[in-house]
Amino acid sequence: MTMPENSPWVNGQTPATAPWESGGDLPQPCLCDAQEPESRLLALQGFRRWNNLPVCYEGGVKLLLDGAPLRANGVEFLIEDLSWTNGLNLPRIQDPWGNGKAAPEGWFASGMLELGIVIFQSRWVGRVDPGLNRVAIQKPDQDILFNVNDKRGTYGDNGGSYDLLLRVLD
Repeated sequence: MTMPENSPWVNGQTPATAPWESGGDLPQPCLCDAQEPESRLLALQGFRRWNNLPVCYEGGVKLLLDGAPLRANGVEFLIEDLSWTNGLNLPRIQDPWGNGKAAPEGWFASGMLELGIVIFQSRWVGRVDPGLNRVAIQKPDQDILFNVNDKRGTYGDNGGSYDLLLRVLD
């Protein structure tokens, strides 16, 4: 996706990570357990795969590894097979940056990219970029979650999914 010249991303206004307030109690996240990746090479490199992560849970997706919540000091990951829509008959979103605009107040992660994917924990959120991402986790003793950045209260009309390949770096 080529970002327009007036994109907040191009202008450097969208942070890679930021402090975050959930704005109250979040709904329960969807729990998703990892699988072995299809590629033997990726498995040998320590990657795990989460297939068809849903985009309709306002509480996001809590990653499980062998049935336990994923916690780490650092992770490396990429998004694959991203295709979702945030309403009926709207264009499909196929880029982790969403529409490339900074989300206003009232969105899951205000200040991050509208309709983009975010990685988050209690009081911390990070932008997900296309390609390989390397993130130092702010709170290694807390669960790691992902979500699409949509307007609060509107997740019910979302459809589609994405896949996640991730390995723990610590």
